[in-house]
Amino acid sequence: MYFSETNIISESSAMEEFTFEDAFSQLEKTVKALEAGNNTLEASSRLFEEGIRLAKICHDHLSTTEIRITQLQGSFEEQMALNSEDKRNAQG
Repeated sequence: MYFSETNIISESSAMEEFTFEDAFSQLEKTVKALEAGNNTLEASSRLFEEGIRLAKICHDHLSTTEIRITQLQGSFEEQMALNSEDKRNAQG
């Protein structure tokens, strides 16, 4: 059984609009299709390219989330430091 080229996401698709979960799910399907080994060389090459694009989308989502978490942690730590300083000033 050959992997249908209609299942391969085209370059013109708005892949950047995928959620992490959608991209990861599609990546899993792509990997399974490659692992099946029932594809032509051309189809395997396209699947590999699609997998790389999907992996990049997943990586971008994870990186963006990591930055947001780091910023939130910094804001929280600043707020806690200010609260601690306010309490010391009120006591002193």
